[in-house]
Amino acid sequence: MKTMKEITEALGLSADTIRYYERIGVLPSIPRNHAGNRVFDQTTVDWLIFIQNLKTAGLSLSGIIQYVTLAQKGDGTIQERKQILLEQRQQTEARIMRLQQTLQAINQKIEHYDQVITPVEAKNK
Repeated sequence: MKTMKEITEALGLSADTIRYYERIGVLPSIPRNHAGNRVFDQTTVDWLIFIQNLKTAGLSLSGIIQYVTLAQKGDGTIQERKQILLEQRQQTEARIMRLQQTLQAINQKIEHYDQVITPVEAKNK
């Protein structure tokens, strides 16, 4: 079991973000100790990491809530959860392709500048 401080340091999330995620249903309820403090078991940590991955992939908070809600309903929702992930994968792959094209354009521009700058620098020596 880990404390809120340990989790925020390990995952780079603020305590406010974690509490917010729990409050709006992005994160399943976090177990608490006898003093009422949140304690993070491995399942909760895994959820937080998965949620960060879904956010990085571009899934909205409402989409994540939908996914979590389905997961809490059990194995009968596996196909629906898989469909959410398949759609997000497709969107992520498209975004990666656009980013690769953007990177290629930037690299070409840098190469162009290298070709222009090198002769100018040699000429000025």
